[in-house]
Amino acid sequence: MATVKDLSSEELTRRLTYAGLVLVAFELVKDMIVGPIKAFYTDITFAPGSPFKSYDKDVRIRHSNEFEACLLYLRDFMEAIDSDDMATIQELRTHHNEPPAAVSRRTILG
Repeated sequence: MATVKDLSSEELTRRLTYAGLVLVAFELVKDMIVGPIKAFYTDITFAPGSPFKSYDKDVRIRHSNEFEACLLYLRDFMEAIDSDDMATIQELRTHHNEPPAAVSRRTILG
């Protein structure tokens, strides 16, 4: 296995940049998912009998983690994404949530 000392400065820069992009990509995806859903429920009262109730009752009840709750809302309630979409997003989330040392080691050393 290569070590950091074995990498050229260009290769090290490329790998660290990639690791940073993974982190930024996840945050962007999260904001693109959570933001519009929260905005939809902001300052609105739904008519009785409407399929929509409130952000807490429709979305947050699905999971304690807001992002996970929004994904479940999109998959189960709105049917806007399917299980494959959710798995892809969760894979990005898994990489985002790895300890920094593991991300660095995997990214830098290949």
